[in-house]
Amino acid sequence: MSRKKVGVITMHRVINIGSALQAYATQQAVESLGYDCQIIDYLYPTEYHMQCSTEADDGSESIFREFRKNFLSASKLLQLSRWMKQFLLNHKYVQNRNRQKKKFQEWQKLLHRTQPYSRSAILRRPPLFDIYMTGSDQTWKARNLGKDYSFLLDFAPIHAPRIAYAASFGASRLPDKYRQVYATYLKQYRQFSVRELSGSSLTEELTGRVAPLVLDPIFLLNRKQWQEVADKSVIVQKPYILCYLLVGVFNPYPYAFTLIDKIRELTGYQVVFIGFHGAAGAKGYQVLPDVGPAEFLQLYEQAALVVTNSFHGTAFALNYRKLFFTLCNPGQTSDDRVSSLLNLFEVQSRGILPAEINHITARSLSFDWQRPEKILGKYRALSLDYLKQVLQTASPQEFQ
Repeated sequence: MSRKKVGVITMHRVINIGSALQAYATQQAVESLGYDCQIIDYLYPTEYHMQCSTEADDGSESIFREFRKNFLSASKLLQLSRWMKQFLLNHKYVQNRNRQKKKFQEWQKLLHRTQPYSRSAILRRPPLFDIYMTGSDQTWKARNLGKDYSFLLDFAPIHAPRIAYAASFGASRLPDKYRQVYATYLKQYRQFSVRELSGSSLTEELTGRVAPLVLDPIFLLNRKQWQEVADKSVIVQKPYILCYLLVGVFNPYPYAFTLIDKIRELTGYQVVFIGFHGAAGAKGYQVLPDVGPAEFLQLYEQAALVVTNSFHGTAFALNYRKLFFTLCNPGQTSDDRVSSLLNLFEVQSRGILPAEINHITARSLSFDWQRPEKILGKYRALSLDYLKQVLQTASPQEFQ
């Protein structure tokens, strides 16, 4: 009996470590259940998607608006203009970015991909599969996608079985102008599940069906399985604080430096900083500006402690059983990804607001892993069972 073919659409092309790793984990999980899995090589993001991401109308801040709010005060405009010129002309930065892109391209070789598809190509002649699946990451985030409904599987043949695993709206609200079209396409899914509790509420509002809550795909592989694809050549000799900070939903600086320095003072550990930030080097941190997915895994493996503000940064700390501090957004936002994760694992105390940094003491460096490990074991089993069930029931004969 031939293996059924599953086509997964997810955001695997983004130069983002979490996006790359979750795509690989989805593929591995599906194949471990006895299916042939291909990642649909959809060309995302394009200039159209980048433009959409600056038009935040869902109550949250776009990256562009957040940057403008934090930096573009009148008193800093001239200073920023000069800094930007220097930054954009910085040949070293360009070299680092190009090296990082090559590492992501190497990682993508681990993915079983289709031919590349543009929006027009996938509508004109879609790839053929037994089952079509929307993968995880922010695949249903309207702000990033606009009127591109590929991640809602609008290109799939009309009677083809559609499922979703750990999809995320990336926000607790959906803009009114998208509600009807999302409702229409979601109702065509045989089964869907989400990554955040707010996503479950949204699917119920839109379709009348409650989406089960499942784990992000990165949790479907354990630490040992991740280490099989880690770059073992990455070696940092001394105990270190690993810092993985993103400027996205909110700008974590300068609070992040205050937090890092506080922990460095308490532990005496050196600091390893993933990403490009001029001030990090000036502070004596070991800056790694061009880290790829395989290196990231090894850096987590060796880290003594993690400081992050990222969803996947927090997720890998939980999966690798690493003591961590997650810097949380002090402002109002509809993006509840990190808070949902902390709540699920009952580790709210590891989320730190900027105003709470000065309250960190040596006692903050101890942590009881018994409860979160129990939750991980439970939800990993439930998530894998859910994926197995929906793949078994999603067949052309059974889909109505």
